[in-house]
Amino acid sequence: MDSAGVVINRDTNVDGLLIYSPEGKMNVQLLYKGTRQKIITDTIMNNDGVSSHLGLGSNTWSTEQARTIIDTYDAYFGDYSIDWKDQIVTHTMTGNLRPEKTGTVYKRRFKLKNDTLFLRDAKPNQYWQVVWVKNN
Repeated sequence: MDSAGVVINRDTNVDGLLIYSPEGKMNVQLLYKGTRQKIITDTIMNNDGVSSHLGLGSNTWSTEQARTIIDTYDAYFGDYSIDWKDQIVTHTMTGNLRPEKTGTVYKRRFKLKNDTLFLRDAKPNQYWQVVWVKNN
């Protein structure tokens, strides 16, 4: 979006899930479609669809495969609060796919229209927007 709110680039190659619980917990996951290949040969999944355990294990991923996984998926969870007057939702991260982001606070300006949630950065010089549509 430009500073006037006009859409100049639309990325529809992203899928995701955003959950807000009544208890003030939130979770977001984003997957950039079309850029991932099967590489499951590690100790978490043994190519048979059965999980052996969670946690660190050895794997045979190349640096490029690991980079593709990290660069094409994003997820975090934590607490949220809503300022209805200024229409800002604040996400405080408890956990993140990227450990250095844990504890980060995101303030997002929001607008609700029917089953659609529009989120933008609360900083005035940021001109991006994410659109979430409720899935029934």
